[in-house]
Amino acid sequence: MQLTLMKDNILEIKNLSIRFKTDAGYINALKDFSLSLKKNQIIGIVGESGSGKSVSVNAILKLLPDKAEVTGKILYNIGGNCVDLNKIHKHSKSIRHVRASEISIIFQEPMSSLSPIHKISNQMTDGMIYNGHSRKEAYNRSINLLRKVGVTSPEVRMNQYSFELSGGIKQRIMIAIALLNNPSILIADEPTTALDVTIQAQILQLIQNLQKENQMSVLYISHDMSLISNISDQIYVLYDGCLMERGTVYEIIKKAKHPYTKGLLSSIPKADQTGRLQTIKGSIRGPYDYTQGCPFVDRCDLRIDKCKDSFPSETVTSETHSFFCHRN
Repeated sequence: MQLTLMKDNILEIKNLSIRFKTDAGYINALKDFSLSLKKNQIIGIVGESGSGKSVSVNAILKLLPDKAEVTGKILYNIGGNCVDLNKIHKHSKSIRHVRASEISIIFQEPMSSLSPIHKISNQMTDGMIYNGHSRKEAYNRSINLLRKVGVTSPEVRMNQYSFELSGGIKQRIMIAIALLNNPSILIADEPTTALDVTIQAQILQLIQNLQKENQMSVLYISHDMSLISNISDQIYVLYDGCLMERGTVYEIIKKAKHPYTKGLLSSIPKADQTGRLQTIKGSIRGPYDYTQGCPFVDRCDLRIDKCKDSFPSETVTSETHSFFCHRN
């Protein structure tokens, strides 16, 4: 059976489930997650820590540990042919080509993502040299990209080690590395978490500008709903490995249906707010506390009896907006 993508889609994730085998049993990290990413689109994936955000995007590039059991489809076009990335071996030449030329990732923590024992020049040029460029071509493109992402004195930075640089400069270098081979898709896994608010705003604006300039598609991962709403075209809300709601930014911000989505929105601080900040009561379930019902049931003020017994079916309100809640 020949695999195909829907028109205008560059990536499709279909019924992706991920679990990890441990001595104490299985940890279900992601359950039946589906996503469609269009060309030149920015999709934001939002949720608390432990919701399955990073696991879902790491599965795309086969970056999960060997103990991970992954089912479902991850469809992507390579050289004009649609392939299921989930069926490609994690050490194959095909997936190395995808990582080097097709899909790039900016990791959450630049302090640990850059090698402390190799100069920035080595870390930037190695990928291009692997793809057949000369060392001079790789060096010149690295310099140009560092300038584009706002790194001052790029020639000096190329000769430095990561521990000599600030967090903001490291993150800009990580972005430059991700863009070296003109990827079709950029995955940004909470790239501003460790940065102060001023640098965070600069990095967000930089990613948006580069996305428009290079005509890329972007998957942006964050726990911050206000940040996600400022950068995304469409938002996917995850909780405990399950998709709770998806929609355009307007539909999620103005027409949210799921209690968890509403809880995230109400937790955003307001400029004129006084008193205590609003929070979602309770905490996410433990890794082995798996039931067949809605994972949000213990924290939801609107729960009904069947919330504990079965996961709700999808309620579609528009072509772009749907949610999973028994109170539809």
